[in-house]
Amino acid sequence: MLSLFGVLSGVTIYLILYLANEIFPRVFKEVNQIMRLIPLAKSNIILIIILPAIIEELFFRGVLQELLGIMGTNILFAFAHMGKEKELISYGVVTFLIGIVLSILYIKTADLLVPMLAHATINALTLRRLINERKNKKSRISS
Repeated sequence: MLSLFGVLSGVTIYLILYLANEIFPRVFKEVNQIMRLIPLAKSNIILIIILPAIIEELFFRGVLQELLGIMGTNILFAFAHMGKEKELISYGVVTFLIGIVLSILYIKTADLLVPMLAHATINALTLRRLINERKNKKSRISS
């Protein structure tokens, strides 16, 4: 049951982000630029969907949250996702907010599997969207 809750939470978070992107495209411009840089080779799917969800949730929720609390952990979570480009503020804000929700999921369920599944679901749906966008772009170019 908790597994389903994790997946449904991930779908819900993704849908909220998708709608926010449609309503405020300028705010999410940086996020979309970063997402378009992701290589979509089939061999990268495990690296894009599964490993980040497991490793990041073990580290941020499983280790750091106990030491730094929700706010400190998710500030670091946001900075980790911004990489070297610290001017990507909206991307940092988005990952900070996602991190807060993942932290709450962990606190409410006391099970790291729930935020891991939510995180993996967000990654999978985002990857699906990127693949569709790239296919549509290629088909428009070849038409």
